[in-house]
Amino acid sequence: MNAASLQVGSALPTAPNTPANRSPGKSPSLTEAAVYGRFVRNGPRIAQANGEGFNPSDYMHLKNAKTVEHQVVAHPKFTTRQDETLVQAYAEIQGQFWENVAIRLDELCGKRFSAEACAKRYHCI
Repeated sequence: MNAASLQVGSALPTAPNTPANRSPGKSPSLTEAAVYGRFVRNGPRIAQANGEGFNPSDYMHLKNAKTVEHQVVAHPKFTTRQDETLVQAYAEIQGQFWENVAIRLDELCGKRFSAEACAKRYHCI
């Protein structure tokens, strides 16, 4: 490149594969803003390559989204329907309890046991 090819006010050339806003030798940042910007810039290209449609405007609400945790109430007031659902949920979990224990035991020690064998052995301990 010679000096005649540079025009007044033109940007200086950067190293190959180096964005203009990053110095050579620095790793790219993964801040929330950087990731979101890449998502908005590259989402339409990826979708088009897959033959799909993509509109970044559909995801603009995620830009300033905050993680919201549900508040746990120490002493909630249950309705009759919630009481019935609670009993049903407990029965479902209780019915699968020893099956889950057997699966977890297999994961931890690598040997398979039946749910009944796990229950019997636990009550003997």
